[in-house]
Amino acid sequence: SGSDWLPATSHSVYVRSICGAGDTLDWRGPVSFAMPCEAIILDGTTSFSEGFEGLTTSGTVPTCWTSSHISGPGTSLWGSYSGTAHSGSRMMRLPDMSATTLTDLVSPEFSIAAAGQYQVSLWVKRTSSYTGKVNEGVKVWVNSTPDTVGGTMLFHARRSIEQQPAVSEEGWYEYTGVIPMGGTVYVIMQGISEYGSQTLIDDFSVLPAPSCSDPVGFVYDAESNSVSWTAGSASEWQVQEGDELTIVGN
Repeated sequence: SGSDWLPATSHSVYVRSICGAGDTLDWRGPVSFAMPCEAIILDGTTSFSEGFEGLTTSGTVPTCWTSSHISGPGTSLWGSYSGTAHSGSRMMRLPDMSATTLTDLVSPEFSIAAAGQYQVSLWVKRTSSYTGKVNEGVKVWVNSTPDTVGGTMLFHARRSIEQQPAVSEEGWYEYTGVIPMGGTVYVIMQGISEYGSQTLIDDFSVLPAPSCSDPVGFVYDAESNSVSWTAGSASEWQVQEGDELTIVGN
C-alpha cells in the first residue's frame, strides 16, 4: 500500500517476483492510478487563489479543476492561454463558439465553515468587439455539487463593454460575490458563447468576505411578479425603481 501517496498525485507501480538469489523475473505492470483530490479547508482565516501561471501547456486546467461541455453545438473547453493576462502571462480562455453553447469550469472542492464567511473574486476581460452579444461571458455559481443544478448564481460578467454592467473601456475588471452557504462548496464558472468572441478570465480567489457585501442571485420571478436576492452579509437593502427608493430588511 502507499500510505505516503499524497492527494491529487498520479502514480505508476510495477512488481516482479524474486525467485532466489540472482533469479528475478520480468517486471509486470504498470498499474496506473491517481489519488483523489481532498477538500480545501477554509476556516475563516485562510484563503485560496489561482492565477493559472503554473499551466505552461495551452488548453490545460489546474489539478483538481475540471472543464466540461454542458450544452449547445460548440465542443471547445476552458483551457490555459498565454497573452496579456490580468497578472503574469497565463489566464483561462474559452474559445469563440456557436450561440447557445454552455461550458463549465469547476473549481476544486472547498469546505467552508459558515454561510456568508467567504466571497469569490474573479477578473474578467471586457472587450469592445461584437458588442451586441448580450449574454456572452461567464456566470459564476456556487453549489454543493460540481454543477449548477440547484446552485446559486453569484454574478454574470458579460464580455462586451456595452452590456450590463457596462464599462467605459476595454480591460480587466474584478467581480465578486459572497458565498451564501457553508459546508461543501464548488465554484462553477459557466461560459456562455454567442458566436461573438472568446472569453478570458484570470486570478480566481476565494477570500474572507467583507463585513458588509453585495446581495447575490438578484432575479425577477414572473410567476410571483417580484424580485428577490440572496443576502450577502447585510441585513437591510435599499431598492430603487425609477425615482422611488425603498428600504427593506430581514
